[in-house]
Amino acid sequence: MMNLLLLPSFFILLGYLRTQEAQSRNTPSHRLKIHVDTRSYVPPVQIGETMRGACIGIIKASKSPSFPVGSYATGTVGWTEYAIVHSKSLQKVEIPENGRLTDALGVLGMTGLTAYFGILSVGQLKAGDFVVVSGAAGATGSVVGQIAKLKGARVLGIAGSNDKVQWLKDDLGFDDALNYKDEEFGRKFKDATKDHIDVFFDNGSAIRNFNKPRAKCTPVGGEILDLALARAKAHARFVICGGT
Repeated sequence: MMNLLLLPSFFILLGYLRTQEAQSRNTPSHRLKIHVDTRSYVPPVQIGETMRGACIGIIKASKSPSFPVGSYATGTVGWTEYAIVHSKSLQKVEIPENGRLTDALGVLGMTGLTAYFGILSVGQLKAGDFVVVSGAAGATGSVVGQIAKLKGARVLGIAGSNDKVQWLKDDLGFDDALNYKDEEFGRKFKDATKDHIDVFFDNGSAIRNFNKPRAKCTPVGGEILDLALARAKAHARFVICGGT
């Protein structure tokens, strides 16, 4: 996640909040939003339109009792210094102890919620499961793996560089991780999944067509999904996250 630092200021007018962003969020999904010829779940952003995106701002003036002056709020107001939005379109930002403001756009925001409900509700994770996460070093995949570990699962992550592989194992506590750009990835994947897969979290399938020039395997979807299907247990759960 890349955060764009803008001037912090919110205004409200007749029940609407006029906002100037403190932080905004940039994710791989924004590539889909600017490709006019690509089928997606939302219409593409047209030339001259404000780029869509979630943001955090500071309330500077308000007639809404829910958003007092000086408080923080988040909402999908787009990449702009100022925006007028209804107070119902915003959410209060509540950061736990030791948290950071930008967590509201990440682990405590949409990507964190996607990981939480994706692995627990859709993936029906159970203690002792063997979980494989593609796109594991991203904003959603990294949280998926950590939740799985907290719930007693064994986790294999898939990422796109050796540095990311080490980060997943050393910092996030993944049991193992593989670099999908490795020439021996197919063999290593089969070796690492000998016990077969209970849950496969295919994180970010929507972006696979934009990975050009292609590596030996695309990071999500495609060849890796095929490999995972061949190593699935009976009644395994496959979570397709980000697919169009």
